[in-house]
Amino acid sequence: MIIQCFDVPLKELTQRLESIHNQGFTDIELSPMQTHCSHLPKWYRLYQPCGTKIGNSIGSKTDLEKFIQNCNKHSLGVIIDIVLHHTTGCPVCNPTGTYRWFRTFLKNKFFGQQHHGSRFNCHDFGPRVDTDSKSVFKEQLAMLQTLVDMGVAGFRFDAAKHISPQYLRKLLDGLRSDRFLLCYGECLDGSPEICSEYISDGSPPMMAMDFPMVFRLIHAMGYDGDLRTLQEFTIPHHRSIAMADCHDSKIGDSYHFGDDRDGILAISFLLGRGAGIPLVWAPFANDPQVLSGIQFFRQCQGMDFRFHSGCTSNILIIMRGDSGFFILNKSNEWMEREALSLPGMRCGSYRELIFNFEIGVGLGQDGSAWVDNWDGHGGFKIGPRQILFFCHT
Repeated sequence: MIIQCFDVPLKELTQRLESIHNQGFTDIELSPMQTHCSHLPKWYRLYQPCGTKIGNSIGSKTDLEKFIQNCNKHSLGVIIDIVLHHTTGCPVCNPTGTYRWFRTFLKNKFFGQQHHGSRFNCHDFGPRVDTDSKSVFKEQLAMLQTLVDMGVAGFRFDAAKHISPQYLRKLLDGLRSDRFLLCYGECLDGSPEICSEYISDGSPPMMAMDFPMVFRLIHAMGYDGDLRTLQEFTIPHHRSIAMADCHDSKIGDSYHFGDDRDGILAISFLLGRGAGIPLVWAPFANDPQVLSGIQFFRQCQGMDFRFHSGCTSNILIIMRGDSGFFILNKSNEWMEREALSLPGMRCGSYRELIFNFEIGVGLGQDGSAWVDNWDGHGGFKIGPRQILFFCHT
């Protein structure tokens, strides 16, 4: 369970570790820690590295070492966002456009030829790093190994779809570690096929951020969308990072949900479904629906999930194992049903995790489980743009 703490100074974030642990998270994703251009505004500077040295406006290398130690005390892992694909194109850092400092830094083998027509030769973010160079590989592997030796729990690889999957796999295979590393690539693409290229077994395995599901969620949560389109997986869920909003949508301009409530419903759905490793945008972590979704995720971990046959374009019902289920209403109206069957679920009392009320589930005449006491009636009722999580008591 990952919380993305974007562009937060380490000393400030240290004060929130106990709260983050108590919320149910296991890992913190940090923004890039590489030395970066200091002349560009706001968040963009974080993705304009000046090389592979660790330490920038978020914190120094010493600050990071202390932060990792403090996270360990709270049973939290630290995941570092890594920029391998490009370096800064800032005209202040490089006024002549010759990038002499960087060519010297990596012995004149840092930049590749500017070819177009391939996603592996993209220069939209800055001058592309020449990943065919042995010196580049050695320098980048050394940076990753330094971070592993410092105790990081894994890496998020920025702009992964513009880097050869074979190159990333080679880097991971070159790491020495006696513990599991959580590694995943940012493949900001709606194509499941492209994202799946970056999924690989090995030690450590490589996972992918499930952007195809993000784009499906954006449409499904929209006015004309249909929640039933969420029933199919986009990429193998055992190697997916399940997320909705992140800095690419909230800070950058790569994609957008209709509003924050759509984004919160989307991540709450993913937490309820329970497939993949969830990643939560930190500003949403205190939302009651998200907090209850995290609790539901933990209580139902390892249980199968089944979509209810009564799902509609606006109502989604998912059952987890035999002792948990949730209902999501994306519409702007109250929704009610006079009856709700829950095939395969245990009978008894179920407590709702957000509003803390109980309902009863009993056997119907057909021998299946049915809701028989929801505020004195059968069926269910749910408010507009709301999700309700139920666990057997």
